[in-house]
Amino acid sequence: MRHRKNHLKNRHTFFFSFLLFCGVAFPQATIEIGRIDLTRNVIGPEFHPYRLVKIPNGLIFLDTQNRRIGSWASDTLLIKGGFGLGESGLFDPVDMISHQLDVFVLDRTENRISQFDAQLNFIQSISIAEDDGGLFPTSMGIDSRGWLYFYSPETHEIYRSNPKASQLNTFLDLNMFSTTEDCMTSMRYGLNDQLALLYNCINEVHLFSRSGKLERRFKVTIEEPFLILPFHKSWIILNERGDIQFIGETPFALDINKPIMDAIMDGHFLNVLTDKELIIFDINVPQ
Repeated sequence: MRHRKNHLKNRHTFFFSFLLFCGVAFPQATIEIGRIDLTRNVIGPEFHPYRLVKIPNGLIFLDTQNRRIGSWASDTLLIKGGFGLGESGLFDPVDMISHQLDVFVLDRTENRISQFDAQLNFIQSISIAEDDGGLFPTSMGIDSRGWLYFYSPETHEIYRSNPKASQLNTFLDLNMFSTTEDCMTSMRYGLNDQLALLYNCINEVHLFSRSGKLERRFKVTIEEPFLILPFHKSWIILNERGDIQFIGETPFALDINKPIMDAIMDGHFLNVLTDKELIIFDINVPQ
């Protein structure tokens, strides 16, 4: 009997592995594995996070209203920044990304990117203004080489900057694509430096290669999508109500009773930031 059970188990394992090898997709599900009350040691009268990124030893939060960033590790919050406080001060922060041990904050009105290390020590300020005026960017991304990309609604273009050489070039002119609208709400880099752009007014995701070639377009069925995140070889789209959709699959709702402010992927864990909580989901669960 034991031999027969092991034989059946091996057959099931082989069959499942064969389907994965053939590229058969399995629908995804989520399991909530934790909720953290941020009012205990993060949120206070002078700090309220609206964005977050992952660093090796914890999380970095961005308070866009109070113009501050906070490093949260081992239940300890270190706050830096503030309006006009020297070279590390923030004036109009709108987006934030991390790469290895560095954190980059996009300052829209100042047309600059402020670079910090994981302990929030200021490294440098990267100017992203052109000779004929500011670009007033709203979204930012970074590829595997550490090159920075940002979107300017003023020109409807995506620019590329090398932080080590202070080079600024046009990477992608979205005016060249007749089907795109001026409503790009989220941009992220994924596997093999594939760039994903989310358009919330036409409910579409456009995927570009590392060189800037348009590869595919996908329709999004959830209403008012606002965020796209890489997940292995695919992508996840979210709206503020907690509806989630994997590209090519049926959307479903996360168990969230507050609007989503931001979210990040950490391996196969989805970290969701609301106004008072950090909610963690395991999404690598076949239904």
